[in-house]
Formats: sequence, structure tokens, C-alpha cells
Amino acid sequence: MEFLSKHVDGIFYGALSAVSGVAGWLVFYMVGKPILALRDTRLKALRVAERYAYFGSTSTQSEERVREVRRELFDVAAELTTQTRGHSWPVRCYFGLLRHNFEAAASALRGLGQMAGEDYSEQVRTNNLNHVYISLRAHHHLTPETVRKHREVVEAAGEKVSGVEGEQQ
Repeated sequence: MEFLSKHVDGIFYGALSAVSGVAGWLVFYMVGKPILALRDTRLKALRVAERYAYFGSTSTQSEERVREVRRELFDVAAELTTQTRGHSWPVRCYFGLLRHNFEAAASALRGLGQMAGEDYSEQVRTNNLNHVYISLRAHHHLTPETVRKHREVVEAAGEKVSGVEGEQQ
């Protein structure tokens, strides 16, 4: 009993440290790691979209290469969609607060995949690429005029671009 009375503070603080360590570990693995994984997928989507947005017609490309490019674009779009839909509400809230629209970005990536190897105009490809950038909140290199025009095109098509209404660059 005398031992406990002398060391109760140490035991209490040790237990408190263990509980807080376990809680921190749980938060990191339940929220932090999924957020980092989704951020990595976001960067991968941006990289793939930039790489293949202007992938030309089949006359200059082999059919096998076109299939590879389409597969990569569709795979990234599917990964973005499944990761978004499969995560817990704290992860979805985090990206909701940042106003990322992963569904719209995945749709634009699938559009780029359908354009791969086909004869589409540069403007159509640029619009799709800009949609990926704007949906993933990576549009800071675009001019405010470009963002405004893109918003008008998307609204005319009946969709909504999240997070760019009235935004100043």
C-alpha cells in the first residue's frame, strides 16, 4: 500500500500516456493513412491526366499503345472513385471541406480515356483536362478567366463545378 501511495502519480501518468498513444495510433490509421492514400491517388490522377490529355489519333499511334493509355486513364479513374466511396465519413468530410470533387474528376478522366487515340480537337481535350484540375482543386495555374469560362461550359451542360463559384484567384 505504501508503494502505491508513493507512485500513484507515475502509474496514473503512465496509463494516461498509454491510452493517449493508442488513441493517437487509432486516429492515424483510421483517418490519417486513408487521407494520405487518397491524396496520393489525387496526385496520380493529375499526373496521368496531364500526361495523356493530348494523346493523338490512331494514325500515329499503335492500337496496343492506345489500349495501354486508355487502360491507365480508366484505372486511375476507377481507383479515384473506389477510394472516395470506400472511405469513412471523417475522410470524406476532410475532402469535402477542401471541396474536392473526385466523382467529377473521375468522369473527366474517363472522358480523356475515351478520347485517347481519337481525333478530338485540342479545345475539347483542354476542357476535359481543366475539369480534372478544377475538380481536384489543382487549378491555381489556370487564369480566373479560364476558370470562369469552364464553369459556364459545365453549367451549360447541366453539371455543377464545386468550389469555384465566385472564387478569386
